[in-house]
Amino acid sequence: MDYLVLFIVLALIYFIAFQPKEKFVDELLDNVRRSQDYATDMFKTTFKF
Repeated sequence: MDYLVLFIVLALIYFIAFQPKEKFVDELLDNVRRSQDYATDMFKTTFKF
Protein backbone atom coordinates (compact mmCIF):
# COMPACT_ATOMS: atom_id res chain seq x y z
CA MET A 1 0.00 0.00 0.00
CA ASP A 2 2.93 2.32 0.71
CA TYR A 3 4.13 1.90 -2.87
CA LEU A 4 0.73 2.99 -4.21
CA VAL A 5 0.83 6.17 -2.11
CA LEU A 6 4.41 6.81 -3.20
CA PHE A 7 3.43 6.37 -6.85
CA ILE A 8 0.50 8.78 -6.51
CA VAL A 9 2.71 11.39 -4.82
CA LEU A 10 5.40 11.04 -7.49
CA ALA A 11 2.77 11.27 -10.23
CA LEU A 12 1.37 14.45 -8.70
CA ILE A 13 4.85 15.96 -8.37
CA TYR A 14 5.62 15.07 -11.98
CA PHE A 15 2.27 16.46 -13.09
CA ILE A 16 2.78 19.75 -11.27
CA ALA A 17 6.46 20.14 -12.11
CA PHE A 18 6.35 19.31 -15.81
CA GLN A 19 2.73 20.17 -16.63
CA PRO A 20 2.36 17.45 -19.27
CA LYS A 21 -0.06 17.86 -22.13
CA GLU A 22 -3.46 16.18 -22.38
CA LYS A 23 -1.94 13.24 -24.24
CA PHE A 24 -0.01 12.26 -21.10
CA VAL A 25 -3.21 12.40 -19.03
CA ASP A 26 -5.02 10.18 -21.56
CA GLU A 27 -2.17 7.67 -21.49
CA LEU A 28 -2.15 7.70 -17.69
CA LEU A 29 -5.90 7.07 -17.57
CA ASP A 30 -5.54 4.24 -20.12
CA ASN A 31 -2.84 2.66 -17.94
CA VAL A 32 -5.09 2.95 -14.88
CA ARG A 33 -7.96 1.28 -16.75
CA ARG A 34 -5.64 -1.47 -18.01
CA SER A 35 -4.30 -2.18 -14.52
CA GLN A 36 -7.86 -2.27 -13.16
CA ASP A 37 -8.89 -4.73 -15.89
CA TYR A 38 -5.81 -6.83 -15.14
CA ALA A 39 -6.59 -6.83 -11.41
CA THR A 40 -10.20 -7.83 -12.15
CA ASP A 41 -9.06 -10.69 -14.40
CA MET A 42 -6.60 -11.89 -11.76
CA PHE A 43 -9.34 -11.76 -9.12
CA LYS A 44 -11.73 -13.73 -11.35
CA THR A 45 -9.17 -16.42 -12.19
CA THR A 46 -8.06 -16.68 -8.56
CA PHE A 47 -11.57 -17.05 -7.14
CA LYS A 48 -13.14 -18.79 -10.18
CA PHE A 49 -15.95 -16.32 -10.87
